[in-house]
Amino acid sequence: MLYYDQRIVPVHGDANATVFLINEAPGPCEAYEGIPLVGTQGGNLYRALRKAGIGWANQFDNFAWPSKTMKDYKSPDKMQNRFELREKFLALRAKYIACSNAFPRWPRPDKDSNDWVAPECKEVLRKSNIARLRKEILPNHRVILVCGAHAWLACFGESLSRPARKERRRFNKEELDKINKRFSSKFSDGWYMGHTRRWSLNADSTPRVLKKVARIAW
Repeated sequence: MLYYDQRIVPVHGDANATVFLINEAPGPCEAYEGIPLVGTQGGNLYRALRKAGIGWANQFDNFAWPSKTMKDYKSPDKMQNRFELREKFLALRAKYIACSNAFPRWPRPDKDSNDWVAPECKEVLRKSNIARLRKEILPNHRVILVCGAHAWLACFGESLSRPARKERRRFNKEELDKINKRFSSKFSDGWYMGHTRRWSLNADSTPRVLKKVARIAW
């Protein structure tokens, strides 16, 4: 049986953000910081946005994204500048992208483990969890990026078969209608992006999709 960390990781984004990104579930770094996509997956998003040439993501010099919490580095004082830059980028990201998860608590094999495992489908599908997502999605969110099989499950209420084959595919009208009906949302466009941990494997194709998102949303 899985153990779910008690810390809730809420949506991170401003009310005026036009993109809603839903990942699968937070990891240890996200649980500690209380922000989605702040660890390794946050770095993947950061690099993909910059490679796509997104103007707001390239407003300051490139830096090496710290993928762990400050306390997990042997020489935290040497990491101070990188953490400050990450904090500035996260504040900027929030103006354009609201980031959340299909399940808001860090799932791990047991209480003493520092690993990440996928959340149980029944937890993702709980009415209370879908109600949480419905509250997080605001009227200004008009483009949705669904990242991972459990994010798909939350959005459609059904499992996604062979998710890797569907990565970076634009939703058709029927699919968007299903999402909007499920969340009482008003998304006008969206893509299935695959889990953000795989974005580094699609170093060229993922930025191409983000360029399309930029033309619509930013």
